[in-house]
Amino acid sequence: MAASFYYWNDCVDFQDMEAMWREPEVSTEWLDAGETKGSKVHLSRDPDGEPYLTQTEMMAVADIIVRRHFDSQMHPDMICAIAELESDRQPLSTKWYDKKTKETAVGIMQILPKTAEWLVRDLGYRAYEVERNPESLYGPFVSVYFGAAYLKWLSNFEGKVRSEEFIVRAYNGGPKKATHKSTLSYWKRYLSVKESLPFRRFVGPSVSIACSSTAPAVPATQNTNTPSTQNTGVDYIYWDSKASPEDMQEMWSHSQVAKEWTKSGEKRGKVRFSNDENKRPYLSRVEIKAVADIIRSKHFSTRGVKPTVLCALAEMVSMRFVNGAGPRTGLMGIDYSTAFWLYMELGYRAYRVNSVDDMTKPFVSMYFGAAYLTWLSEYEGSLSFWAKEREPSRDWSPLATIRASFELLRRHKENTLLELSCNQCEAGDYMDDCGSTARVDYFEQPKVVNKTLRSAVVRNFTNRQQPDSAIRRFISDKRELNHGTMTSVLLNAVLFVTFVAMVTASDPNIITDFVVPANSSTTIDGDFFTFTALRGFFDRDYPPNFKVTKASMAEFPALNGQSVSFATLEYPAGSINPPHTHPRSAELLFVVDGSLEVGFIDTTNKLYTQTLQLGDMFVFPKGLVHYQSNANAKNPATAISAFSSANSGTVSVPSTLFATGIDDNILAKAFKTDIGTIQKIKTGLAVKG
Repeated sequence: MAASFYYWNDCVDFQDMEAMWREPEVSTEWLDAGETKGSKVHLSRDPDGEPYLTQTEMMAVADIIVRRHFDSQMHPDMICAIAELESDRQPLSTKWYDKKTKETAVGIMQILPKTAEWLVRDLGYRAYEVERNPESLYGPFVSVYFGAAYLKWLSNFEGKVRSEEFIVRAYNGGPKKATHKSTLSYWKRYLSVKESLPFRRFVGPSVSIACSSTAPAVPATQNTNTPSTQNTGVDYIYWDSKASPEDMQEMWSHSQVAKEWTKSGEKRGKVRFSNDENKRPYLSRVEIKAVADIIRSKHFSTRGVKPTVLCALAEMVSMRFVNGAGPRTGLMGIDYSTAFWLYMELGYRAYRVNSVDDMTKPFVSMYFGAAYLTWLSEYEGSLSFWAKEREPSRDWSPLATIRASFELLRRHKENTLLELSCNQCEAGDYMDDCGSTARVDYFEQPKVVNKTLRSAVVRNFTNRQQPDSAIRRFISDKRELNHGTMTSVLLNAVLFVTFVAMVTASDPNIITDFVVPANSSTTIDGDFFTFTALRGFFDRDYPPNFKVTKASMAEFPALNGQSVSFATLEYPAGSINPPHTHPRSAELLFVVDGSLEVGFIDTTNKLYTQTLQLGDMFVFPKGLVHYQSNANAKNPATAISAFSSANSGTVSVPSTLFATGIDDNILAKAFKTDIGTIQKIKTGLAVKG
């Protein structure tokens, strides 16, 4: 392993090497050491011959990863200090061993391979490939990326904004030991290391900065006709990299946007985001209003979603920063798992979500934010009941905090004025405390009033106290507001308190009897709740080959939101259901005819097998590889499976490996065989298919 890490080029790709050379401190250090751009760069070595990163190199890697993937959400100094404690900045370090999983943590950030795989699979962190190449975790950029992703997850553990001490101690001992005495010494050493880090000319914004300043109404870094980084000192992010050509055309067709972009010298195909004084990209109020208008007109024109509400929510949650603020990602604070649930379970599929990075795209975040708000608004009449019923569960306990606000709305139907704290008031105080009021237009609000609003809202979300304070400070548009609009805006604001509390929780359960598919014209009667594809199932002859008949959300739309699905499985004599997994559900198998040999393999590669007779049941844990076999050469068998998801998904191991176009050379090496054997297997699968 050490030999392959003799040079920087051995453990990072070309793009990352170019990024390192662009860091002034790194290029100076490398050139002074005799390195040459375009040639391989030597890794530094300690007295034992082990490669390590210098402090300058470590800071550069942390800065680059944060700028690319965690802007406004994390301070690079935290990463640098933890890397110092975990590995002494040695990329080949393997100091920590997990006795339970029998895995060794690797790399600068000491990441367990299973942790990295979980971050990829469940949270959508897919900037680097690790599932097929676990050894890539030894690479500095890969290790820092997944270490930062884990730190971000800890920063909002169980839906609560966590302190720096909790995050650091949980990184060392896990969330359960974040307050245990065993992690206290680690925290103290962390503080000492962090304090000793050298002065940094530019490290990007800290989380505290992100939570204490908003994107200005007017760009802090004005775009000019010369977008060169060399002239401006700013690495711009372009709209065109964050939006589809169709959405960009819609933006250019928006008169106010076209006027603003033309005035600042933007060109089609290369439109820059504005940057604040800390070089964080954000949307101007004209831009965010246009995005909200476009999303509403194209996808929610009949759903009662108001662009003004979407704009105000984006202001509260992300302060209009492209990458989000604090632990929440993107304009609307929607995380990857929630967007994926909306996409798969509720049918909101105008935009695909392939990774967590997609949630930093303005149109994607706004779309799924509007979708989630729509889902919440459909159940507005049951919020009090919902909060009461769900309060005992930790996932839903934050809902109890919105009950007072929900009742407050019912009492405020006649109000036509929303009052904001004036400049003399402390953030969070009511205007009655100083006897003055301010009436503010959303799209013309001064920056100082905006800070007051944001402070009140952020404190309310964080402390879960006085939920009505965020509502009383909600910004109104004095030109268009009337009694009906006021009630609607207030109601949506209350729903968004629920929105923020829940976007990082597990997939929500519905609170009404059923869910009607989006944009559906289906008549809701008894037929909607009836599935007839299994009529005559027990009377017909067995098929010649193994057969599955599914009753999932795709075949039976009434299952949407019910967290249940069903399948019948027919096994002719001597047939099998090949090894496969269900990534989103456990499976409960019930044998109704014949007998079956079944088994599954856990994450330690232990095989569990059983012979099932008529009337037996067997559970296959969620996500694990399993199979069923009818070993009887004469008699068929039948089973029924139940799943804890309306769309459990199926990944067939043989088909995934041999029928998806994976290169024959890769498969031959993986299975330690020759290409001819691989091609023979592929041919056999093709014939059976």
